Amino acid sequence: MAKKRIVNTTSKDINDIEENINDAKYNDDVKGLLRLQTQRLNELLEQKQIPQDEFAKKVGIASGTLSNYCSGKVLIKSEFLPKIAKALNVSTDYLLGVSEVKNYSYNELNKRFGLNDNAIEVLEVSFPKESINEIFDRQIDSVNYLFEEIKNYKDLKKELKELEKRNDKNNQLKITAKRYDLRRTKIDLEFAFLDLIDEKIDK
Repeated sequence: MAKKRIVNTTSKDINDIEENINDAKYNDDVKGLLRLQTQRLNELLEQKQIPQDEFAKKVGIASGTLSNYCSGKVLIKSEFLPKIAKALNVSTDYLLGVSEVKNYSYNELNKRFGLNDNAIEVLEVSFPKESINEIFDRQIDSVNYLFEEIKNYKDLKKELKELEKRNDKNNQLKITAKRYDLRRTKIDLEFAFLDLIDEKIDK
């Protein structure tokens, strides 16, 4: 697992944390998770401007325990993980380093559809307080149009890649035609997306 720089107050802190992680009695994969967990914990505490002692008191753990978590000495214990994540308003998976989704209320959508925080926030703004079924029921034609164009675009891109791999001079005309089709489909895809958005805006 690639190393990620620990964000903290000073370069000395960063070096100390890295040394603690290297000394920790975990295998390399777990050390990678420890590094990411420590980085995220420190980042979140800095963003919220909460001193460690104050935060430890808030979540009901010893300040020394929190210090060990922030300094990269040990992984957060499972019994404290939900409390810390909730207090920082993030998902436990994000804090553990196994998900890129911060907001714990978005976790299920991320697991089901692979959507990140930004994508879910855009959906919430575009379709406030509506279920996906309500959106589909009311705008099914626009939704189908959009996904049909996405499929067409992906299929054409795959076909073009296969033609280019062959490196056959006889295929140059086909490649040119396929590139033209791909550009045209990309425009259709943009129109399909705008059609869905415009329909929502006009409501």
